[in-house]
Amino acid sequence: MSVNEPSGGILLLVDDSPSTRLAIEDAVMLAQRLRAPLRAVFVEERDLLRSAGFPFAHEIGAATGSVRPVSSASVEARLRERAAALRASLERVSAQHSIASTFITVRGSIPDAAREHIAGADWLVMGRVGWSGDRGHRLGHAARVLAAAPPCRAFFSARAVHRSAGASGIAVIARPGDDPSALARATASLLQTPEESVLILLPPDAVPFDMRHATVREAMRTAGVSDARIRAVPLSVGEPSRTLQFADARIVVMQVNAQPENASALLAGIEVPVVLLP
Repeated sequence: MSVNEPSGGILLLVDDSPSTRLAIEDAVMLAQRLRAPLRAVFVEERDLLRSAGFPFAHEIGAATGSVRPVSSASVEARLRERAAALRASLERVSAQHSIASTFITVRGSIPDAAREHIAGADWLVMGRVGWSGDRGHRLGHAARVLAAAPPCRAFFSARAVHRSAGASGIAVIARPGDDPSALARATASLLQTPEESVLILLPPDAVPFDMRHATVREAMRTAGVSDARIRAVPLSVGEPSRTLQFADARIVVMQVNAQPENASALLAGIEVPVVLLP
């Protein structure tokens, strides 16, 4: 989608986890770039509230290791406080950047909230991992579910520790069966400047490398990407994330197509924000 085309808007999913701040930053960047309205949905996890309601429920402080009792009422109060702070933060940054935004609170799960509120949105933005990231997980349950079948273009934010200050350009993974035009339109909408580079990563296939490169390159040109900024390299099948470490891209674009399990595996292994196309 060209930035000159109208956008149906951006759905931002946020919760009580640390990745929310990064998701807000990415959603604001995207809203500015596309001149699109931003709808934020704060999700109160129903399972968390149910668990806190058990009489034996306790929580362990991450910093102190202290054990203290917890209740549904205390967790609900904490979530409402967090939602109010995020609402104020979003309103402030939206005013600063002249972005139209709304904020609502729902109770349920993040995947359910995505499906229920995605109508009219062209983009979905969310964190890749919630609190489980503190235990070393690279991909949370909600992100894994939505990565398998994204309802629209899905932007998965990366944790701050994984962001490189020197990263620039966009890496595009073009696998057999992907739609080059869809990849190209998404890439064009994410470019910050006409001079930003685009690296096309092509896994091995029966079709010759040069032929596939030419097809994707033509789709990029049609979408408005400068031909002088495009280059292509083979993508290692065994270690795709290792190949991407040397790409030095700020965003990776790829399509789920008929291999959702591969998309989740790549999403868990890539240390920069990833855009998944349905």
